Amino acid sequence: MSVAFYVGEAIKLGTSAGPPIGGSFDLAVDIGCLHAIQSGDRVAYGSMLRRVLQVGGYYLLYAWGPRKLLGRAVGLAPHETESLLAGDFERRWIRAGEEQGSSSYWYLFKRR
Repeated sequence: MSVAFYVGEAIKLGTSAGPPIGGSFDLAVDIGCLHAIQSGDRVAYGSMLRRVLQVGGYYLLYAWGPRKLLGRAVGLAPHETESLLAGDFERRWIRAGEEQGSSSYWYLFKRR
């Protein structure tokens, strides 16, 4: 097994403007990125996942539920997360939780 970590703008992975990744992956893990991305850039994030995650691959996500942080709306409701990935990802499970009194969720998706 080989593991690779990339630093850069997540929505640019797999493009000429992002770090060279050399192919697709069978696992992508996001712990805290998607829920901080502005709503206008979330479609680009979904497109990035479709570019870099191979069919049959898994996407493990930890994301905050909707909340305010420093006066800015962050987080996603489960239906927003599923809508973003609709068609190309199958939700395998979701686990609801909380972090400091606010909702949070773990998700596992499989790329179709």
